[in-house]
Parts: sequence; structure tokens; C-alpha cells
Amino acid sequence: MITLPYWVDMCPDKKNHIVARLSQNDEDFTLIFHLYASEGEFTLASGTTATLRGTLTNGDQVTVAGTLDEAEQTVTINGTSAITAAAGHNVFEIGLASGGKNLYSENFDIWVEPAPLGL
Repeated sequence: MITLPYWVDMCPDKKNHIVARLSQNDEDFTLIFHLYASEGEFTLASGTTATLRGTLTNGDQVTVAGTLDEAEQTVTINGTSAITAAAGHNVFEIGLASGGKNLYSENFDIWVEPAPLGL
């Protein structure tokens, strides 16, 4: 199991551009996203839910539920092969939902290295 930490800005368009690197078809990993705001104040409301969502290079859309730690302001995503199904630069974001409202992070890439044997 590998654990990878990243810092994600909840103020989109700041161009911090995070790139996570994984291998195709891997699923034995955990991504921990530390949430912050480069502008203004950022607090998580009680009852907020978190997801990782994105579009893969093959056109598939992926949504994975995350575990939110309100005190630490982190979202933990347990790896699945759905995240690493397509090689290349796959574009993702963290989504937060609370009280019927949604907030999305800056976009970031999950770069998936191709499987060496085309598996």
C-alpha cells in the first residue's frame, strides 16, 4: 500500500497544477488531499460529503466517494482500478457537497503510466 499526500486549493483557476503519478490498473494506493483556500477563508460545514471525480483519457467518467476529516481538512480516497484504468493525463477535482450546495477544487492531473505489457 502506498499513501500519497497532495495539497489542493479550493479556489479554482490558481494554476497550482498538481500532478499525481500512478501506474495503470493499480488499486493499492491511498490519496490524501489537504484542502486549503489561497484566497479568503475555508471551513468545512458539518455533514459535508466529499468525492473525487474526473474524466479519463478514454472518455470514461469516474466518481469515487472520499472520507472527509473536518478537523484536519483532508479528503482520503482509497485507490480503485477505475481511477487508473486509462493511461495518460486524467483530469480530476475534489467535490464537496453540503446543504444542497457544491464546491469544487482546482483541477489536477492524475498521470497514469501505461502498463508495460498492455494489461
